[in-house]
Amino acid sequence: MPFDLLFVFSYCRKTVMEPVQRIVQWGSIVWIDLDDAIRIYARMLRSRFGPVRGARLAQESAKNMVAKSDFHGAKVWEAVATELRASEH
Repeated sequence: MPFDLLFVFSYCRKTVMEPVQRIVQWGSIVWIDLDDAIRIYARMLRSRFGPVRGARLAQESAKNMVAKSDFHGAKVWEAVATELRASEH
C-alpha cells in the first residue's frame, strides 16, 4: 500500500471514526452504511489529493485488494474511484 494511502487511513480514522466513537460513548448510535463510507472516503481523497490523483490512488488500492484476493474490498475501492471520476466533470 502506498504511503499516501496509509496516511489517508490514519487521517480518516481521526476525522471520521474518533467523532463517531465519541458519539457512541455519549449514548447515541451512528450507523454509516457502505454508500456513506464510499462518499466519505471519496470526499476525503478529493480534498487531500484532488479528484484525479485521488481516483488513481483508489484504483491502486483496488488492484492491491485483487492481488490479495479481497474482491469485495476491490469493489468498494472501485466505487470510490468511480465517485471521484464522476466529480471531475
